[in-house]
Amino acid sequence: MDINPSAWHKVAVASKENGSGLNVAFVEDLVDTQSNSIAQLTFSTKVEEIMTKNNDIHEANFCKLIREWYEAVDEKGIKAKDRIIRLLNLREFLLDKCSTSLNRFPPPGSHICSMPSGLFSGLLISFERLIQLYRISKSGTYNVRAIGSLDNETFFSSFRDLDPRGAGVLRTTAIPKAMSIACEILTTRLNPDRGFYFTTTRKLPVYTAHCLEDVSEESTEHSKEEAEIFGNHKPFDLPRTTTAKKRQNFARNTSISQKR
Repeated sequence: MDINPSAWHKVAVASKENGSGLNVAFVEDLVDTQSNSIAQLTFSTKVEEIMTKNNDIHEANFCKLIREWYEAVDEKGIKAKDRIIRLLNLREFLLDKCSTSLNRFPPPGSHICSMPSGLFSGLLISFERLIQLYRISKSGTYNVRAIGSLDNETFFSSFRDLDPRGAGVLRTTAIPKAMSIACEILTTRLNPDRGFYFTTTRKLPVYTAHCLEDVSEESTEHSKEEAEIFGNHKPFDLPRTTTAKKRQNFARNTSISQKR
């Protein structure tokens, strides 16, 4: 992609002079790669400006694209049109820079343009799905931060119990059966009218289900009646009639008065 890591190294080496705050360890050793603050610092506006002064134009443009993409999926107060434009800018950049690798045979293997193929395809899918959700949603809009991978993680966590080794890695022949079992378990678990408890793991549950009371069929006829709720006051809820007096240090006050 014609992106040279030495551009960040030059900024980090002269961080005291340029005030970028970028550490050499962040660039060379990739310290704490999961840190959000370090990621924002690496692609910050200050780093982009210094790269432009160093005549590293391609790297400065890459900083801007990554920063604006991250803001599009994380920051508030950005119009939907601007979010879509920022997503498309990074998408077009990746497809343009990697067009040579994508248009040749045999196709690329584990890496595409020095980027892991999983990361490359995952970014493109993320861009397209975030844009398509504006069309799918009934109101035509949605909270971009509400989109996550929790549902997928919950679904695929069911495979861990189906794997005899407990690692969640299944054989190819076992995937169809595991997929059907996982779908059935998830459908039953999310059914609000199932009316019973069941465990889906071999481990004992952290919180066991306790029967509070037996409800007869006659009592369900009055279940929709409104009931009054009476709350008891706690000391925290009551108005404070007195305030605690500030305790003074007698020895300190005595020494001050003697000096005077």
